[in-house]
Amino acid sequence: MNVRNFRAAATRALVAGTACAVLAMASAPARADAISVGTLDQLNLIVFGSVSSSSEIGGRAVIGGSLAGTSNVFINGTNATASSYAALTVGGSLAGTVNVNDGGTVIVGGSAGTINLNGGGLALVGGAITGNNNGHELANQGGLIIPSFKASALSVSSGLDQLTANSTLVQANQNSNVFTAHPDASGVAVFDITGAQLAAADPTFLLNGATSVIINVDAASLTLARNFNDASLGPNLLWNFYDATSLTFGTEFGGTILAPLAAVTNNNAIDGTLVANSLTQNGEIHLAAYKGVLPGSGTASPAGAPVTVAEPSVLCLLAVGLAGFLFARSRRRRT
Repeated sequence: MNVRNFRAAATRALVAGTACAVLAMASAPARADAISVGTLDQLNLIVFGSVSSSSEIGGRAVIGGSLAGTSNVFINGTNATASSYAALTVGGSLAGTVNVNDGGTVIVGGSAGTINLNGGGLALVGGAITGNNNGHELANQGGLIIPSFKASALSVSSGLDQLTANSTLVQANQNSNVFTAHPDASGVAVFDITGAQLAAADPTFLLNGATSVIINVDAASLTLARNFNDASLGPNLLWNFYDATSLTFGTEFGGTILAPLAAVTNNNAIDGTLVANSLTQNGEIHLAAYKGVLPGSGTASPAGAPVTVAEPSVLCLLAVGLAGFLFARSRRRRT
């Protein structure tokens, strides 16, 4: 290799290294977290995309995209399970007004409008704060961590869908869907139903000792307007809408909802944790955490334990280092 070619190669390596170094400084840490019984207990709402809200969330919320509208979060914070997650985490921007109660902490990856911190708390915002705020807010913060549950949620939902049903649904009359559980030795009852069956009549449950009731619902698009007769059963129920892309809840609904592909609209209360792709929230989301198990989910992480992945910027730097090593090795061989 002549001197001119060597200088050109060295310049290209320097430019690549500099670009990746800038990327390393600009990128916030990325973290993939696992869906487990622990996280479903700690978090009242998990949305991968954006949320438009005009209502209340009883516990903690993690929103991967932006949050718009006027909402109240952590209104039952004193009754929420202890957690290392913030009361509200928003990966994108926070437009409009959010009230965060019971001393809850707020993390916003982008810019923020009005954040009212009721009872103390702290707001850490990656961009500018443009609204009228009360409390302790810090703008232009670097290194904020935004957890992502999407990959884990898709895996858990798929695993639950593979379970073999051991329980039966019978429509007793036009007003009553009777879910009769036949739990296994571990107290797990599994139903496999269609969206049409679920929408046909009001649900009634005979648990027969079941402590974990998993209802796999096959419905690409579904609008529900049936009365949920016993909201106290919510902690025992997990609804797995594994293939739904659109869900609308017109009346109060009980149980944790796992709908990782769905754009969800709730026009009334949900008594349990909601996991969705996006959300238009017109009704309250209440604390009623799932207390069962997740058989077949493949979730090996302890409850609520974060799973850390390498940052893209770090991978980039490693790639440049490897390229430099190979370049030097090639030059030695030619010399």
